[in-house]
Amino acid sequence: MMHAWEGIQKTIDYIEGNMSEEIKIEELAEMAALSQFYFQRLFKRLVKKPGNEYIKLRMG
Repeated sequence: MMHAWEGIQKTIDYIEGNMSEEIKIEELAEMAALSQFYFQRLFKRLVKKPGNEYIKLRMG
């Protein structure tokens, strides 16, 4: 079983590797095997930024 933080890391790797594509939080939550609510909460706790903000910053 994947730990939640591993799921978050997997989504960060995905964001970094797919910056030319439109990335949706729903897809990331599914990828991490977490509910959208829990994914957003955990992402913000671990990355210190909400998912949408992180994606915007990385895509410039």
